[in-house]
Amino acid sequence: MNDCMPYQCREKFWSIFNHKASGKKLDILEFGSGGGHLAKRLSTEGHKITLVDREDYLQYPELRKNLVLYNLEIPGLSKKVKKKFDVIIGIEVVEHVYNLQNFLAECKQMLKNDGVAILSTPNSHNLKNRIKYLFTANAITVSPVNDHRIVLTPNIINKTARECKLNARIHYPLSIIPFLGIKIKEFWMFSDFMMLTFKNAE
Repeated sequence: MNDCMPYQCREKFWSIFNHKASGKKLDILEFGSGGGHLAKRLSTEGHKITLVDREDYLQYPELRKNLVLYNLEIPGLSKKVKKKFDVIIGIEVVEHVYNLQNFLAECKQMLKNDGVAILSTPNSHNLKNRIKYLFTANAITVSPVNDHRIVLTPNIINKTARECKLNARIHYPLSIIPFLGIKIKEFWMFSDFMMLTFKNAE
């Protein structure tokens, strides 16, 4: 999994996270933790971290005691972790999972009643991908080299969230207009990523 958060997503991620934290110390689950750089920062800030990844890529040995090795394609993670969290984080993870419904159902099982899941994923419906699909019938977000399994659209995200009794919100982080270099926020047409938040609907 990707180890570094895309720079376009950082401002939006920290805005959502800090609003949830509001100075409190949280129980956090991170999917696809990679080398553990985000987890290290959150741990240093006093949050309790549980990490889930397919293999041990951690660069910080002190985090290894909090690592759960698990393949997200297999249902049952919530039964293994046996804990609920204030925040679930998955940066550039969900597009690697075949079954979105199983993934979100597991997230719901592990979210506290007032918890929030924060995920980022490539924006498959921006202008660049629409042009690519028009000429090749393939989306940039899924290619032979990036190990992505699914293309996520707003309709798929919202429909699957409702089936899992979750409320979804789609945010579009920093965008740069091609050729002009102008930076804008919250505009789907040029944003390369989507930042997704999920909360319990009941």
